[in-house]
Amino acid sequence: MTLRLRVVLFTLAVLVPACVALGGLVAAAGDRDRLAFESRVRETTRALSMVLDRDLERRAGILQVLAASPQLQDWDLDSLCKLANAALLGAPGPIALRDSQRQYLNTTQPGCKVPADVVPVLQRSRTSPESQLTPLFAGSITHELMMLIDTPVVVKGREYFLGLGIRPAELQSMIDQQRLQPGWTAAILDSEGVVVARSPDPQKWLGKPGKDHARKSSEVDAGTSTALLPEGSMPGFDASGQAVQVFYSRLPRHGVTFFITVPAKQMGELGKRIVSEMIVLTFLMIVLACLFAYWVGDRVSRPIEALRDAGRDLQAGMPVLPIASGVNELAAIGSALVKASEANRNSTAVMNRRIAEAVAATEATQKQLLQSQKLETVGQLAGGVAHDFNNVLQTISTALHVLGALPQQVAARPVIEAGQRAVQRAARLVRQLLSLGRTPPLEPQPTDLRDLLLQMHDLLSCTLPPQLRLQTDLTPELWLIEADPAQLEVALLNLVFNARDATLGKGLVTISANNQSSNDGDWVVITVHDNGEGIAPHVLPRIFEPFFTTKEDGRGTGLGLAQVRRFASLSQGTVTAESILGQGSSVKLRLPRATRAVSQSLLDQAAGQLAGPCWLLFVEDDLLVAQVIVPALESAGFSVLHARRGDEALAMLRAGTRFDLVFSDIMMPGSVDGLALARCLALDWPHIPVVLASAFASDVAQLPEVPVLVKPFSIQTLVTALVEALARHVRPSTN
Repeated sequence: MTLRLRVVLFTLAVLVPACVALGGLVAAAGDRDRLAFESRVRETTRALSMVLDRDLERRAGILQVLAASPQLQDWDLDSLCKLANAALLGAPGPIALRDSQRQYLNTTQPGCKVPADVVPVLQRSRTSPESQLTPLFAGSITHELMMLIDTPVVVKGREYFLGLGIRPAELQSMIDQQRLQPGWTAAILDSEGVVVARSPDPQKWLGKPGKDHARKSSEVDAGTSTALLPEGSMPGFDASGQAVQVFYSRLPRHGVTFFITVPAKQMGELGKRIVSEMIVLTFLMIVLACLFAYWVGDRVSRPIEALRDAGRDLQAGMPVLPIASGVNELAAIGSALVKASEANRNSTAVMNRRIAEAVAATEATQKQLLQSQKLETVGQLAGGVAHDFNNVLQTISTALHVLGALPQQVAARPVIEAGQRAVQRAARLVRQLLSLGRTPPLEPQPTDLRDLLLQMHDLLSCTLPPQLRLQTDLTPELWLIEADPAQLEVALLNLVFNARDATLGKGLVTISANNQSSNDGDWVVITVHDNGEGIAPHVLPRIFEPFFTTKEDGRGTGLGLAQVRRFASLSQGTVTAESILGQGSSVKLRLPRATRAVSQSLLDQAAGQLAGPCWLLFVEDDLLVAQVIVPALESAGFSVLHARRGDEALAMLRAGTRFDLVFSDIMMPGSVDGLALARCLALDWPHIPVVLASAFASDVAQLPEVPVLVKPFSIQTLVTALVEALARHVRPSTN
């Protein structure tokens, strides 16, 4: 066998398996393209259904605002008409108000006036307080086809329905904007399987039933005997009988289903063109490779034949002439071997260095993988514990609810209410446990730090030792924070617990907050400071690392400050730490100021409603609560004096100190609690209104004439109650 033939066969032996493998890869690529195509269509279907869902929720929100408006509750239909027309700036559908007998308002009519003889087409009983989407129907006034977002509302003890219409043209424009490929079909079906919008031929199919398999996604398909999922795909046939692949996505709440159908022939042709082209290309490559291999074999065999001739000449005793073969390597084999040896040694050194670098990189990767596995293990453990604990909490909550509905002694009511509050607190702890092991999507919203600290008061009181004093120092005009309230609460708890451990449970922990403006925007800086021993300089840079802790075994997980850093990063903020040995440590959490438009706060409304200076006597034995509430009330326009006991408050009153209003906690140490203080005020100072606060709902019935706020309450709720109490009392004349 000649060298030329060996080279050709060797080339074929290498190239043919490679071509076979390439063919397999091309076929797999075709399958991947088909799957990717299906995924894109499925994602398009899901995205369009989500757009439709958001639009429906926005319209439902408009109805909720109108349902809660004073114009409707006062049955001022003219004002309600103006308000409804103003709300329609963002939603072109008509708004109507009706009951089972007639319509009272319709924005399609001049002045929203509806003739008394118009009978509503829709008849609905109030089966749910939530908004519902009706099937397609013809309006009783305009007789045009539409669907209706329907919300029940009770006005003066009578049930009405407030509806916002959705015209098929609005949904049709949503489909038309997608610019579907030729042969594709898209449709939107209502809860009864009737076509609301379709492309192509929307007018031909509007109001007609869809196909049996697409009528209701909750029905069982007769061909497969399997229940359709809320979204997915399935084979089917179009109106002309051609096979298609149906992609659907259903909105469970509203019953609307979005369909996209793609011809099965079009999907089957995906990748075929690539496969055919690759077959032709592979054949050409094999032919060219054989020709090239023959040429290479010929070029290689010539110098070998020349070397053979030189060997024959040497054997014959003839002088060996220089080989004029054009192959310089044959003339310098020895030199090439030396150079190859040197290159081999250099390559070995380089390889050893690269191996060492690869080993180091592998070890670093293994460490990171170990950290990730630890976090995943904590997340799985937290999720499992929280799941089982939630089941236990559900059982306890149900038992307490059943006990509360049974006849019982009066003394048992506070015990049941205390148990229900404990269940709520445990549920909140479960949410905090879950936050350690997973990264949930944040839901940032304008958050008032003062309200958040008030809601955290019960949890902090139960978890902090009595020897540890916790105080707050909040700027009176503190800005709202753009952050997820639940995650911010977890971050503050982690900072306070870290400060508690730093002080060994004895000392002072201060939570302060102030506004900060800089070149990069407006921020709210929250500082948690403790007067512990401080952190060593070489340890300070590592305190935010996951699982890093300076505590002894069994006392710390190293996840608290890691959660704070993760929360700050996801909230577009920062967290830093400062410490001086022997003087304590401070952690500063900088979060962005809320920039979204919010309605005028109740604090500003209260300041505008106060006719003049208002002196408020605030009676509260908990300093943390007082430190949060006093600045907030002062921002609302009140002049506040704080008393820690009921006895102290009575002493101020009997000394002649003038007050316009009294706000007191019920449970306080001393001989005079909040109820006793309210009774004394009713006897000796009846012109001073009183507002009480209690953690027990049963205290509300103790003094029916005195308003009682049930803890926890927000600052806005408190200000509203105080302003209403002032409005109900007429101040005595000072003349």
